Amino acid sequence: MDTEEILLNGFLTEEELQNISLRRGYLMEDKDYLFLSDKSYPLKKLISIDLSLKIVSFKSILTADSKINYFEGVKEFKIAYADDNDDEVNLTKKAPFNGSFITPLRESLKNVQVHLIHGYFYVADTNIIDYYISYFLKYGVKPSSQTSRYDTDSEFY
Repeated sequence: MDTEEILLNGFLTEEELQNISLRRGYLMEDKDYLFLSDKSYPLKKLISIDLSLKIVSFKSILTADSKINYFEGVKEFKIAYADDNDDEVNLTKKAPFNGSFITPLRESLKNVQVHLIHGYFYVADTNIIDYYISYFLKYGVKPSSQTSRYDTDSEFY
């Protein structure tokens, strides 16, 4: 399927990308499937997908020389597709996402943000959407202070 025909919303534009510094953060990828209910109308063609990512929890664990940072979040998809009668069907799906990354021990993170960079979506079957997205996990750094072995500050997101 030609992904150029699908209207994608929620991703940064090329102009917005030019204003994002990649110095503090990590480019991450997610490949998965969205399964539509067997009760849904059969999927023939994707029309549009609005995608948003939200981080809901964040935790840092200190090691001898670095921090391992874990995050969990929710992907929300608003999908418009044509069924086998060419009628438009709209639905919303949510799915979890998570990841981890390492930062220097001396860095205390703040304002962790997630920015959608790019995505591909394909009809895999009448009730399955195959997708790949890349996103940038951006963070700021605050002056280091005494940090516990487990840091779950709500300031992260």
